[in-house]
Amino acid sequence: MVTGRREAAGMAGAGGDDDSGDGFLVWEALRRCGEGTVVALVEDEDAVERLAFLSTGLPELARPIAAMVTGSTLASPPALRAAVEAGAGFSDFDFVIASDFSQTRAKVAESLAVLAEAFSGAAFATVENLPRSGGRLSLLLEEGSEAATALRDMERIFYSRRDIVELGRTFPELRSEFEAAEELGSVSGLRVEESILGYDRSIDEAEIEAWLSPASLFGSALASSLDPALLATLREELAAGARRGSLRWPLALALVACRLGPPKA
Repeated sequence: MVTGRREAAGMAGAGGDDDSGDGFLVWEALRRCGEGTVVALVEDEDAVERLAFLSTGLPELARPIAAMVTGSTLASPPALRAAVEAGAGFSDFDFVIASDFSQTRAKVAESLAVLAEAFSGAAFATVENLPRSGGRLSLLLEEGSEAATALRDMERIFYSRRDIVELGRTFPELRSEFEAAEELGSVSGLRVEESILGYDRSIDEAEIEAWLSPASLFGSALASSLDPALLATLREELAAGARRGSLRWPLALALVACRLGPPKA
């Protein structure tokens, strides 16, 4: 999540579950809004220290500010503003941005209502990963073999399962949740778009083994679907596919933009 100070026209970034703990949004906010103030919402002292370490090469006034928040803080508009005020010295922003905002939130509309009350009038944007529509291991395989057919059949079932939280929502489900927030008046000017991108990716045998490991959800489901002999054949065909070189890997995203709070009069 990223927010920006009004008088500085800045942006501030929220880490933790919204930024995968690596601060990617923070650095992009700094790059795009060099004269603004960037505030990273983080969940613990380790994240505060990591952000400080990564920004040591920047001039002091250009460094992001860390504001520590918790799950309970994120559920209360007054507590959220107080936590940001304590960390940054202010709590009014022009922008709030996030990545995978919906991933750990059972009710997106309720979470947006909290943000809308805490940072009313700020522009909000998030990019949401859509694993159910993205790349699949079977892309390494050529058509026709029994192992390839078995893997693709298993993938169709696996990526449609509703009991795996890590797979997230489908695009229509995600769009409906944000539309519900707009109907409640928590956001306005909503735009939700699906984008399928692609990039060149090389998958080595170590990654294949990670996919196939019984310790992973995917590997466990695969092991229960294929007999050991067919699984061994599949492993060999996947390794052969990896040796053929890089492939075009699809990345499915939902792009969401709106303004927090009701439309301006």
